[in-house]
Amino acid sequence: MPNFGKMVFYLTLALQHLQTRSVYPENADLPSPKATGPQFDCSICMEKQPLGDSIECGCGHLFCVDCMGGYLSNAIREGNVEDIKCPDKDCQTVAQQFLVSYIVSDELYARYEWLLLVAGVKDMPDVVSV
Repeated sequence: MPNFGKMVFYLTLALQHLQTRSVYPENADLPSPKATGPQFDCSICMEKQPLGDSIECGCGHLFCVDCMGGYLSNAIREGNVEDIKCPDKDCQTVAQQFLVSYIVSDELYARYEWLLLVAGVKDMPDVVSV
């Protein structure tokens, strides 16, 4: 099954690369990406970030990719994978599985899937645990 989140990410990077190359000569000093273009305030690190470095849980709250990656990775390492909520304290939106697969390492994503499976089996009344 194709990973559409990663495909969109790589297509966006390719488009940004093509746009940069067409505007700036090969040896020109490029402006800092944080100094140009639309920005947003990440409510985790409280810093202005380029809008292109944002991610959201499906609820509209934007976070920088680094902060969201840390948030999701920490939840998975601690085993808290059932209903990982948006980091916004007032939001109850659950982070979608494709978002988790897009952000965290393959190793952590495998742990995430395993923990979800274990939690699902544990809730099945006709399955005997060993």
